[in-house]
Amino acid sequence: MTHDHDIAKAHELSHILLMTKKLLNKSTVLNFENIVFVCLLFVSLFSRTIKHEWNFTAVFAASFAFVIMFPQARVKAFLMMMISMLISDVVIGFHSTMIWVYLGFALAFVPVCFAKARQTQVLSLLAGSLVFFLVSNFGVWFSGQLYSPDLAGLIQCYIMGLPFYQNQFLADVLLAPSLMALISLSRTQFATVITEQKI
Repeated sequence: MTHDHDIAKAHELSHILLMTKKLLNKSTVLNFENIVFVCLLFVSLFSRTIKHEWNFTAVFAASFAFVIMFPQARVKAFLMMMISMLISDVVIGFHSTMIWVYLGFALAFVPVCFAKARQTQVLSLLAGSLVFFLVSNFGVWFSGQLYSPDLAGLIQCYIMGLPFYQNQFLADVLLAPSLMALISLSRTQFATVITEQKI
């Protein structure tokens, strides 16, 4: 039953991605950057809508990989993250702390935009996971639904959120480099195909 449900979700997401592709400029639809954008958007969506460990998704990792590989496409990378969150929330359902989750991702993305050297890029990835954890868990505490509205409640909220942070951290450090490697390999193959078509 769960398998059939996941297949249905995959078909629904595929339809959404087809609509996204139509929104891209027809003259550049075969541009490598746009192809990668659509592929990573699908990966991000799929990772969040299938059954997974809490916070172990490719949402931040996909946008990070995209902006590192295409530094001029910061806005597009940010939109990828927000679009994947919004569409997946439509699929899995909205919740009361959504604004804090979106804010957490938005603030986590800021350091990435200014990371140019390899060392600062790694630091920005690690900082992104931490920023998201701090902001999203602050939102859970601020909602007042689960923890007492005092410092003790805030500390307890962060302690209880550590397993979620661990999953987010692992997803980011494992998936981001993997996606970057795939993009790099695909870029080489794409260039080869384009060259052969011109000959």
